Amino acid sequence: MDSNALLISTNLDLVQFYSINLEIFVGAKVKHAKSLEEVLALFNSLEKVDVLILHQKEMEESKLISLLEEQKKANKFSGKAIILGESKISLEGEGNVVNLQATSSLKEVIQGYAKLTGITAKDMALAPVPEFYPISKNYLKNLKSIPCDLYRAADEAASPDKMVKIEPPFSDVFNNNSIVSCFVPSKERLKFINAYNSYYLSEIMAKSGPDPEEQMVYADHLRVQLTEGLIQFGVTEASVVLAETGLKALNNIVSQHGKLNSLLQGMLKNKTGYLYRHSVLIVHFSDHMLKGLPWGTAEMKEKLTTMAFFHDILIKDDNLAQIHTNDDLKKMALSPEQEKTVLNHAYRAAEIISHFPNIPNGTDVLIRQHHGMTGGIGFTDKLKSNITPLAKVFIIAEDCADFLLSMPEHHLKKMEGAMIRKNLLQVLRNKYQSAQYNPIIKTLEAIEF
Repeated sequence: MDSNALLISTNLDLVQFYSINLEIFVGAKVKHAKSLEEVLALFNSLEKVDVLILHQKEMEESKLISLLEEQKKANKFSGKAIILGESKISLEGEGNVVNLQATSSLKEVIQGYAKLTGITAKDMALAPVPEFYPISKNYLKNLKSIPCDLYRAADEAASPDKMVKIEPPFSDVFNNNSIVSCFVPSKERLKFINAYNSYYLSEIMAKSGPDPEEQMVYADHLRVQLTEGLIQFGVTEASVVLAETGLKALNNIVSQHGKLNSLLQGMLKNKTGYLYRHSVLIVHFSDHMLKGLPWGTAEMKEKLTTMAFFHDILIKDDNLAQIHTNDDLKKMALSPEQEKTVLNHAYRAAEIISHFPNIPNGTDVLIRQHHGMTGGIGFTDKLKSNITPLAKVFIIAEDCADFLLSMPEHHLKKMEGAMIRKNLLQVLRNKYQSAQYNPIIKTLEAIEF
């Protein structure tokens, strides 16, 4: 099942990120090159390259294409590749190339690799794994904390019964040039990779600078990573760091884009997923409504942003996140497990958020109410009168987001603000006929597209 991958990139952070994840999730042995000379040297040293992964802007593609053709003729290259970003490279054979955006998620890269090599989740589950899993020091030394026990080998064979537990601090081991790898218990390797990926994405967000469109892409990846980690391991130090980074990015993205049209075009251009678009739009609409309400405060804005970030945090599937009513639920052919996830997601998200530090007081209560009930389980066809005013703002903001996201993308790209505003207001006034909602909806008369 092991396969050889050749990753061409000058981004060393990305190289480490892809290498360790491809190794753990699809059994790939990844070699790295950043120049044509290094590519040729690796082809000469390897028996065969099963998959080429290209993430390289500066390399002269015509020379690389010629080199790949030569290696394929010599049976040193399978002819299969993942291309990240724009490229003129084309390889013979149907299905031999997976083309992805340069900023595609890790999940897309892993799925592309599995498709090209024919590796399935069942294959990986049945693959034999040693009792202790080797991890290069390069992946360990920058982590702020390591979420599992760390070991070093007492002999060259790395015998399981001769592993020596390393006690923190780990600097002596990391600075010891004779030690190349440390080991974690194999059953905890996924906990380690979750911490490593969380650290990587947090660092990328910190480095991504003021460009709000670039932040959108990585913030979307960050949300996916946080959801996976919370479902598998609950609240950890890694998930706390991700949440803090994600909340900051969410605020920055909304404030930097200003008008709604700019925000939407940025999300469409970068192909962010429904779940993240949904949260971003909720923040934009709720911010606008709070500014138009006499009782809106900065503290309320913080609560609504936190609520937008966390309210669907335990839902992985975009399709499940678009279920907002009992009718929606009936139309979907869900498994019992999926239905349970949908019905309980508000209650479980509220429980999860109570374990995070520095969350505004009362946000868990608001999350339970975001489908119009106080308990956080299921949906209602009639909003309860005893939900808080802030929850009502959120519910209307969510309807605004869903209204826009239900429109075809080609309509959004040619957005006519006045017409969309008129239609949105009509939909809201038909749905919320009680006088208590009028002041909230009226604020949207002044929203700028």
